[in-house]
Amino acid sequence: MRKKFSRTQLLRFTANVHVELIGMEACGGAHALVQWVEKGSAPNYIIATHFTVSTIDSTRPLCPYPKIAHWNGSGSSDDARNFTCLETTNR
Repeated sequence: MRKKFSRTQLLRFTANVHVELIGMEACGGAHALVQWVEKGSAPNYIIATHFTVSTIDSTRPLCPYPKIAHWNGSGSSDDARNFTCLETTNR
């Protein structure tokens, strides 16, 4: 059984979602959002991927507010594995 949203609930939910996440059904992060909404299991982060044509240019973690993605200082800054989600006061 799928969880159904009222129009008000849907608008409230999408108002707090980064614009980059809207329409990401084809990406791997969509599964994390389904688990969050339907099962209440919030992800620690969601990986965002930037493509040029069909080539992946970069990946970054999208961190839950108030955390931000902080580059660890080594490795490519285009690779999500080289980032950590940190509280904004800990940067």
